[in-house]
Amino acid sequence: MKKGKGLLRRPLFCLAVLAYLLAGTLAAAEPADPVLVCAGDAPVAAVSACTAIIDHGELDGVALATIIYDRARALHHRSHWFVAIQGGESAAARDLRGALADYSRAVERNPTLAAAYVNRGIIHYEMGEFALAIADYDTAISLRPNLAEAWNNRSLARHRLGQYDLAKADFDQTIRLNKNYGNALINRELGPFMIPFGTR
Repeated sequence: MKKGKGLLRRPLFCLAVLAYLLAGTLAAAEPADPVLVCAGDAPVAAVSACTAIIDHGELDGVALATIIYDRARALHHRSHWFVAIQGGESAAARDLRGALADYSRAVERNPTLAAAYVNRGIIHYEMGEFALAIADYDTAISLRPNLAEAWNNRSLARHRLGQYDLAKADFDQTIRLNKNYGNALINRELGPFMIPFGTR
């Protein structure tokens, strides 16, 4: 009797496994939503998906600003990928310029997008344009005074310009806004080795 039950269970188990594998294959065959890919963390795929959405021409206003912002983030991340993985300095610079242009387009379409100002400020910072970075962080802070990343990054740019007292005041404000903001605590101590942090 027990032997018969075991034989019955084995085909049921095999059918269950086969159904699971088929479901996974069918799910994998479904095309990914371009908006989700655009907003995703895979920079190469995200740039392509965002560009396709923008080129399609159906979006306008804030929706288009969001897609342009997502493409800027993807270009920015891809620039770091070119340097870290491929050593492609010229490709990285091209992506930084593209990201800068996209962040600018995003804030033209949606001037209240504080995160775009913060991230555009990071591009200026990476390009050595510290005064322009500070101007973007100033705008982000005026839009969202509690945005710790803007205060932290402005302090970094001020530090690079030798404005040490102002930089320290910004670090202190960052920590007041978020006591657990480890980057500000570390950056306040590290001095010239500091790096800015973006927003999503």
